[in-house]
Amino acid sequence: MRRIMALAMILLALALVPLSTWGNGVPVQLFLNYLPDVSNWGPETASGTAIVATGEGYVTLKVQGLPHLNDARYQIWLIPREGEPVAVGKFNVEASGSADFKTTGLKLPATVYKLLVITVEPEPDTSPQPDARRSLVGRFPDPALKTVTAGSVPGSASSAPGQPLPLNLPRTLPVTGGQ
Repeated sequence: MRRIMALAMILLALALVPLSTWGNGVPVQLFLNYLPDVSNWGPETASGTAIVATGEGYVTLKVQGLPHLNDARYQIWLIPREGEPVAVGKFNVEASGSADFKTTGLKLPATVYKLLVITVEPEPDTSPQPDARRSLVGRFPDPALKTVTAGSVPGSASSAPGQPLPLNLPRTLPVTGGQ
């Protein structure tokens, strides 16, 4: 009987542990574009999406509009807020300029990432650092952003400093659908 009670207590304790302790639990979707302040290589019309699950250790990527590389490869990097860039994987695009890439089983550092950057790396690549040729970039959501409050933006709506701005909801909504 004591063993059953002990087992029940252990199972209850495990059930109460937040899932976030087992991994971040929320894959993040990033939209990849040519960002003028970061990107310096490739067509400005190229784009893509990435899904990054750092806790689960996987990254998926879809890109279009990039040129096919002959003596180089595209490499995906995660750029943390602090620390060294983390290499995720290499790929090339088809002649059409598109690629689907997925990697799993990654051991990604548990940190706050700010960017996903796709670089052009020579093949073979002897440097462990990202090449200076940066193409597509995606920004991670910034958990440090704060709620805009009155007084924090010059000329903002009036309310007590440090209090959320008043929310002015419309009395009616437009009709936008069918019958």
